[in-house]
Amino acid sequence: MIWNVEDEKALPKIKIMTRLLNLKTFTYYKSDGRHTDYIRVLLRMREARSPEALAKRWNYWSSTRTSHFLFTEQELENNSFFQLKYMTSCLGSYFVDEANLQELNQLNHYYDRLRSIADLVSGWPEVIASDQERLKKEGAVDTVINNFDTPGLLKLIDGYGHEAIRDVVSKLDAWHTKHFWKNKESTWVPEDSEHLEEEEITT
Repeated sequence: MIWNVEDEKALPKIKIMTRLLNLKTFTYYKSDGRHTDYIRVLLRMREARSPEALAKRWNYWSSTRTSHFLFTEQELENNSFFQLKYMTSCLGSYFVDEANLQELNQLNHYYDRLRSIADLVSGWPEVIASDQERLKKEGAVDTVINNFDTPGLLKLIDGYGHEAIRDVVSKLDAWHTKHFWKNKESTWVPEDSEHLEEEEITT
């Protein structure tokens, strides 16, 4: 389960997690600790699947901010009470083993290669425009560069690699759907006199 909180005290305690998710045994870790590779693999997948991903240059390093995550052997299910209370700080949970993460890592690498090629090709018009401007400033002459058919190039490279990228994104979508927690109706009903606060958890 991935979290992003400003203060560690905002992480839910044992009593809350037991009541809302029936989760009794777990350990929090900081995202920048020794297990950070697990989180980076998941975040890269999430960002590749975002609708805005193709509209901007792809960055190998994730830009999604996280602060903590927790490990548990139990498969978790989301519910309306938990989501209402923590929807702004919890990015969700994935039930995976090492083989699942290796599969995801391979899909991420495939996406990275496709994006690297597509981004390189889409940047060609900028390279040509830069070369034309540099030649102009230096007073140099190159008829091929100066008279390059940039509109024709733009038409030629339009959508280059996008079909392959959409294909791997569909595989990332399928992986996410298979392993991301599912929603269920909560069986817990809060009482007016009950306060969901309890002991601290060592992180």
